[in-house]
Order: sequence, then structure tokens, then C-alpha cells
Amino acid sequence: MARSDFLNGRVKGRAWNKPFIASLIWLLESDENFDKVLNGYYDNPPPVALTEDEKRKQAEEERQREAEERRRKNLEIDRQIREEQRRAREEAHANRATPEQLQEIFEKNKPDWLKKS
Repeated sequence: MARSDFLNGRVKGRAWNKPFIASLIWLLESDENFDKVLNGYYDNPPPVALTEDEKRKQAEEERQREAEERRRKNLEIDRQIREEQRRAREEAHANRATPEQLQEIFEKNKPDWLKKS
């Protein structure tokens, strides 16, 4: 019973989609429950071997997820850069700074993560 994902609530059950957790009372309330546990009815299924096509598909899906994550991170970095540039322009406009002063303000206020790149 300790190795069974289903009996330990690690798999969702059918009723209301809540996980089922076996108890000593459940085990002993009927001979059928006890017999099923003894006969391996609730044992975890063996891992399924993937075909080469399934492995390729899985690898491609993983590559796509990683590419999407990189794209999201890059978009966030671009957004942060634009925000920093906007702040620098506003500060420069408020101070009537020259373009050189604007660049200096931007460099001075550049976030740490941008200074490293």
C-alpha cells in the first residue's frame, strides 16, 4: 500500500476529482478491498516505453517550451530597457538635458542586471 500512488492520494480519484487516500478502516471494511490490495490491483502501472516518434515529439515539445520561455524573458528584458529609457528621457526633459547628458543619466540609472550584459 505504501508504494501505491492511488492509495496514498498522489493520483486524483473519480469522485469529485479529489484524491483518494486509503485508511486502515477502508482496508478492513470489506474483504474485497483487502483482496484487491493483496493481489496488486492498486499497484502503480509499469512505465510505458516511448516509441522513437514519441521521443522525438516529446523532445520537440520541450524545445518549443524552452524557446517560448526564452522569448518571454527577452520580451521582459526589452520592456524593462524601454521603461528605463523612458524614465531617463523624462528626467532629461525635466532637466532640459542634452543627448549626451541623457545617455549619462541612462547609464547612471541602468539596473544591475543590464550592467552585466
